[in-house]
Amino acid sequence: MATLKDISNITGYSVTTVSRALKDGEDVKENTRDYIKSVAKKMGYSVNLQGLSLRTGINYNICMIMPLLRGKGLDRDVGNIALISGITSALENTPYKLNIIPLSADFSPLEAIKEVVVRNLAGGIIFNLSTLKDERIEYLTNINFPFVSYGRSLSDIDYSFVDIDEEDLGYKAIDYLIKKGAKKILCINGDEIFTYAYLRKNGMLKACLDNGFDAERNLTIIKEKSDAKIWREYFCTLMKQDSRPDGIFCGTEITALGCHSGIKDAGLKINKDVHLICAECSDLAAFFTPPLTGIRLNNYQTGLKLGNAVLKQVESKNEQKTQLILKPEIMLR
Repeated sequence: MATLKDISNITGYSVTTVSRALKDGEDVKENTRDYIKSVAKKMGYSVNLQGLSLRTGINYNICMIMPLLRGKGLDRDVGNIALISGITSALENTPYKLNIIPLSADFSPLEAIKEVVVRNLAGGIIFNLSTLKDERIEYLTNINFPFVSYGRSLSDIDYSFVDIDEEDLGYKAIDYLIKKGAKKILCINGDEIFTYAYLRKNGMLKACLDNGFDAERNLTIIKEKSDAKIWREYFCTLMKQDSRPDGIFCGTEITALGCHSGIKDAGLKINKDVHLICAECSDLAAFFTPPLTGIRLNNYQTGLKLGNAVLKQVESKNEQKTQLILKPEIMLR
């Protein structure tokens, strides 16, 4: 592995100058920094994080703890890669490295957080799927450990988070279906122990109220399942009934895939017999036949903001908090 001394020998600059250039030191000219960085890259140089941590007392690992509630393969959240990519981009050109800790549904999210803290596995933590009163937020705040939550709790604690305006997302979905003429709407939402699902439902009900739509009689909300095949069978049976919905909101693209197929299996036409809209974090819905209108969650940009937020938390020792709520965009197709 190349060292600072090796780079110094090749470039002709002192080890001190090389070190400062690789840290974007303002006392080193820009063209010199660029040259030293290019040589370091060609030589395969990477920072010795263990040595750097010993010298600075800083843990340069960032842990992202991600509960995986879906199944295997395609049924996993298709937006996770974009989210991770965004976080990784934010950490580029810094000594910080991202470690992903996947968490199965039967393992306590709080215990996973405690293990990272107790074993000193990271200097900062990112986690998702916040609940209405999230014990992870309370724990990390109480011990003053740097963290950023993807999603919010509804507690009064002051902490860093990046979130999607889920209430706006739910509102846009139902408003779209009502304006398309839907009289009986079915929504597939997440478990309302999670804040995002709770807020989405609030948005749905507000859209009904604003449009004079009788939510009590004509809006049904059911819980998300993880398997597209299950949804295909469910909707094929449902859409053959006289009481079938003529407007459907799917909380994920995978659910929409099963729903889309099931409607076709029942012999009905999308955008004629029934209108369909989904929450999306990729272009997958654009390739359906016919393509589906979606409400886009830009997971790459969200990940970028999460990465920047956790850097602020770590480097300011929890003094610089980030609290962002990002608006989703409706993708008409």
